Order: sequence, then structure tokens, then C-alpha cells
Amino acid sequence: MAYAIGNRGSELIAEQSGIPLADVDWTAKNRALKPIFYRHMLMVSGIMIAFEAACRRHGRVRIIPWEEILETKCPPETKRKQKPQTWRVRVGDKGAIGVTPDRIFGLHFLDRPEGANRTYFFLEADRGNMPVIRRTFTQTAIYKKLLAYHATAIEKLHTKLFGLQTFRVLTVTDSPERGRVKTMVQAAQQLKGLQGIFLFTDEKSLLVGDVLEHAWANGRGERVLLGT
Repeated sequence: MAYAIGNRGSELIAEQSGIPLADVDWTAKNRALKPIFYRHMLMVSGIMIAFEAACRRHGRVRIIPWEEILETKCPPETKRKQKPQTWRVRVGDKGAIGVTPDRIFGLHFLDRPEGANRTYFFLEADRGNMPVIRRTFTQTAIYKKLLAYHATAIEKLHTKLFGLQTFRVLTVTDSPERGRVKTMVQAAQQLKGLQGIFLFTDEKSLLVGDVLEHAWANGRGERVLLGT
């Protein structure tokens, strides 16, 4: 079951948390929800729940939530932004692209030495309704997202904006189409270097087991684990 907050729930949270009540009619907002939106959000939530559950089982790993990254890693300029998890990056002569990951988080490996025990990720949940490659750059495509993250790494915007030394992009697809992950890997192989920062998998195989022991396909076509 998936529940959406209503006006009374919002009032209760504001009262108990001390956070000012948002000027939002949640009942009207919920009625306007489109299936494409809430199904995507449920997919993102399911992936993050799987990470949280795996971390609790292992005991030696914890999730670093976006709120902690924002508070402890990000510079003041990022904290002052209305949408600090969003940025724009220029891709060669093609212009600037806006980037908003579905989730920004990290993994803290508690049994490893300090300085080599944290890794950070930008999550992209793919519902299979976006082409991997298009002929026109102005249209949305998976390859266009890869280009934006690739340019982000080259320009070191992840360090400038979030205080992160490195990052990897996790793309999880729920598409039943056979070979979609392979097609994404082939798209990543067209990039000039840094293919290793891109990791791909499908939702079914990811959630059927332990996500911390799951083998992802990187942009070079190699099988890797998140902890390596």
C-alpha cells in the first residue's frame, strides 16, 4: 500500500516538528498525481528501502542520506540554493543540461579505515519509457543523461557543489525489454573515458537478492560490486 499525506497530516507534522506549515493544498495535489510520477517515486523508494534493509542486515555498512551530505559536505553556496540537489552543466558545444538525480546518497563502510570508507552515488531510476539514444540532442534520452554526468565529472562539479571527491551513477531499469541494460552499457562506451563511474542493472535482479552483494555492469561492460 502507498499512502499520500493529506492536509491534516501536514498540520500534525508541522505541529510536532516545529517546521512551518507549507502553503500547499495536499488534497488537491494528491488528486493531480499522475501514474507516471508516483510509479517512478515508488520505484525510487523501493530501491532505497532495499539498500537500507541490506545495510541493517550486514551491520558494517550504513547509508549516508542526502540530508547528511548536504549538512556535512556541501559548501555554503550549495546549502543556500532553493534546490541544492539540482545543477546545470555544459556539454561541449551542445549547450547546458540540467541534472537532478532521483536520489543522492552514500555508503559508509564502518570496518574500513577512515578516508577510504565512504562512497557516493547519484541514483537514476529508469522506467523504460525514455529512449537510450536519440538523433536530436534536444530530446530526452539516457545517453543525454550520461553526457551530463560525464561532463559533471570532468568539470569536477561534484566536488565544487557537494564536496565529494568521487561519485558513481547507479542506473536501475524496470523495463522488461531484454537487452536494455546492454544497450545502456553500449551507450556509455561511446563516452571518452570515465566509463567506470556508470553502473547499470535491472530492478528485478537487484531486488531479488542482497543489493550490497549485487553485481552491476559498469560502462566498460565489467561486473563490479558497490563496495569495490
